Amino acid sequence: MPPTEPNLSELKKVRLEKLKELQETGIDPFGGRFERNAKAQQIKDNFTTLEGQTVRIAGRIMSKRRHGKAGFADLQDLTGSI
Repeated sequence: MPPTEPNLSELKKVRLEKLKELQETGIDPFGGRFERNAKAQQIKDNFTTLEGQTVRIAGRIMSKRRHGKAGFADLQDLTGSI
């Protein structure tokens, strides 16, 4: 390993110190909480019955596409993607 590259335990120590600093200043290091009421597969399976209802889904944006003024995204959660 080159001498300029820190080892894993040093990186972990630095990250834990930064985490502690954030928590001491009152910042939630993991962001705000979000209550979801649906999962991707549930939305796919019940799409017609959910029409007109508001659903809250949480996941990771896997891709974004822009088409003029419109935009589209693929969102993935633990059950699949929509």
